[in-house]
Amino acid sequence: MGSSSSKLVTTATGKHDRDIDALLSIDGGTVRFEVPGTKTWGGRFFGNEELTKITGKFSGSRSVMVASFPVSDLERAVSVLYRAGISLYAPASYREAINALNDTVYTNESLSKKDNESRIGLTA
Repeated sequence: MGSSSSKLVTTATGKHDRDIDALLSIDGGTVRFEVPGTKTWGGRFFGNEELTKITGKFSGSRSVMVASFPVSDLERAVSVLYRAGISLYAPASYREAINALNDTVYTNESLSKKDNESRIGLTA
């Protein structure tokens, strides 16, 4: 993922629907995490205490809630999302970088939470 804006979404179609999908974008040294503003669709993100300890509080409206945090905390945030069963999808142009990440993250070994977090490697 380059230093310009990079985006990951929670839908495999790649088309972001603001009402139901989360959007994680990286611009320089900042991550912007945009989620639906309703508890039904966005509550699993802005109501996740473990996640908000990393991202800070989300703010916004019933339409959209946003948290911005340093890219240095991205690995920890993605680890929390993965443990919660949330998948992130990237454009096909990121395939090589994602495959390299998968080799790091998905080892099919039982790991402690701490070990798993130390194995995730993302770059912005």
